[in-house]
This record gives sequence, C-alpha cells and structure tokens, in this order.
Amino acid sequence: MANDGFVTDDMFFAAGLCYVFGEESLTKIELIGGDTRSRHQDRQFTLDVPSLDAAEYYQEFKEKKFAISDLFSFTLIYTGLTRRLKDMTRRGDVIWTSESWVRGRGR
Repeated sequence: MANDGFVTDDMFFAAGLCYVFGEESLTKIELIGGDTRSRHQDRQFTLDVPSLDAAEYYQEFKEKKFAISDLFSFTLIYTGLTRRLKDMTRRGDVIWTSESWVRGRGR
C-alpha cells in the first residue's frame, strides 16, 4: 500500500503513528492561528503513512484500543515532539518540515 499521507491535529495520536511507522514518517508540523509565540495554537501533523491504515488506527485510538507495547519508546517520541514544538514557538516558526522530506523523500 502506498503512503498517501495522513493529517491529524492530535499530538498523542501523531506520536502513536510515529511509534508504529517510525519517527521519519513525520514530515510536517504546522501551527495554525494565534500569535506565533503563543503555546495556544492549533497544530497539524502530517505523516507519510498509508491513510487507510492511519484511519483504522485512529478508530482504535478513539475506542481506547490502540496498543503501545513499548511505553518508553513512545515517551521518547512524544517528548521529541513537544521539544520540537517548543523550539518552533521560541523561534516564531509556524511550519517545520523534516529534512528527509525537503531532500525529496515522499510524494
């Protein structure tokens, strides 16, 4: 199945998809609305994953059935996401794009 992409505004679920598909699947973070230095902005995470798989995982996530077998690894991924968001807010950035995506990986 092709990685046609998936977008979510849920940071916990984005971290969960990074746990399942690898951290390199996160291709873009966008901060939408609000002051660029505010922590209270809407966030949008774009992942290079199969959308049908991600939709199924999201359904499991909403039903509280999305299993994480290695909590330590998930915590490292989630912590990395929060650090990246804090760095973006501190610099006033509204978009982060992964280096591998910029170099041409993906669609």
